Amino acid sequence: KPGIYPAFGTHHLLDYLSLAEGLTPLAGTAIVITHSGHPGQPQPVKMTAGAAPQPENNPEILPGDTIFVERTGLVYVVGDVARPGGFPMDHDGQLTILQAVALAQGTNSTAARGSAKLIRTTPQGRQEIPVDLKKILSSKQTDLAMRDNDILFVPSSAAKNALKDFEAVLPAAAG
Repeated sequence: KPGIYPAFGTHHLLDYLSLAEGLTPLAGTAIVITHSGHPGQPQPVKMTAGAAPQPENNPEILPGDTIFVERTGLVYVVGDVARPGGFPMDHDGQLTILQAVALAQGTNSTAARGSAKLIRTTPQGRQEIPVDLKKILSSKQTDLAMRDNDILFVPSSAAKNALKDFEAVLPAAAG
């Protein structure tokens, strides 16, 4: 719950994060504190999930200070997967292609695993990177790290779809 919170007495970063009812799943690990006495010198703080807070990661917050929690990155998995959609990267901004496919609950049986594409926006425009999920699964190709706003597209295989349709019609034809 972002908002303005009263500052009576001495409080630290984690006190205010607690008052705001914690972080959302889309929260990143980078927090920037702008102290009212030194607005030109923002203080970066790195939060680590599951680790005990260190004193340098829980600084004192004074009246008038601003706490800004950056959001984590999002990646998208679309196409012939069980659950296409957008997925938050973990709290350290790291997510590989296989982890993204796992978040999408895997590929369907009709997926063309050897013809997937990673679509990445770069300063030069959109870039398509071929991805062979079959080789990545068998450790014959490196599992690439995804970046914020990457899109993994897993196409359908026309041959596998035709075979599936044929298998569905076969019992009716036999009858």
